[in-house]
Amino acid sequence: MSTITATPSATHAGGGASPHHGDLYEVPIDVSYEADVWGSIRRSVAANAASAQASAADLESARLLYQSELASDYFQVQGLDADRALLEETVRSYEEYLKLTQDRFQGGVVSMADVALAQTQLEGARAQLADVGIHQHGRAVLDAQHLEAPPCGGRKLPRQIRRDQAYAARHYHQRDRSLE
Repeated sequence: MSTITATPSATHAGGGASPHHGDLYEVPIDVSYEADVWGSIRRSVAANAASAQASAADLESARLLYQSELASDYFQVQGLDADRALLEETVRSYEEYLKLTQDRFQGGVVSMADVALAQTQLEGARAQLADVGIHQHGRAVLDAQHLEAPPCGGRKLPRQIRRDQAYAARHYHQRDRSLE
């Protein structure tokens, strides 16, 4: 590190009974230089640069994490909506099939086993529809809680663990550089 300082001054001598007339100008300059013999300044600059890079990487990692979670949530919601629409149509079809099967049973064309099978299919589809409704409700609750608490009640998900490992590695190397 180098420092240069200068403090210029000027004086006027002469006049009256003095035989010497003239101006005196002084410009004292002080120069100091700290030699980086052991490389501490260079390592300090490198450590600060690594710290800035680690912070930028953390910011980018967080941005990418939230973007990927948003995309995942979007596709999950779209999938649940499509499942719900399909199951609602399936329930309507099975209700018509059950009515048709009951009419055929009354006409003596099919057995009671066919009616029971149609009822079982209808109840299975209704159960699946209810299950999708529960998943949609659960998803809404998780989305609301996600704003207040980490996902999974504080347990780490695999991608969170990988992100934590990357963070630890960056900061380990940064600390290692600052100790050199």
